[in-house]
Amino acid sequence: MSYSNSGYVLLGYLIEKISGQSYEKFVQENIFTPLGMKDSGYDSNSAIILHRAAGYTSGPNGPSMQASST
Repeated sequence: MSYSNSGYVLLGYLIEKISGQSYEKFVQENIFTPLGMKDSGYDSNSAIILHRAAGYTSGPNGPSMQASST
């Protein structure tokens, strides 16, 4: 077994096409919520997510996320 980013992209695409939902909505409704995974979810680069391990910086309009290197 070997890791493949393209395999995960393909899996996400198939989940969206077969389920008719976004990948984010599908994993929330079918994995995280049924298993009680309250601190897990689909990552967003634009939202401030409570308890997410990411850096924030003070700005003129309040806190904003620091640029990520990944």
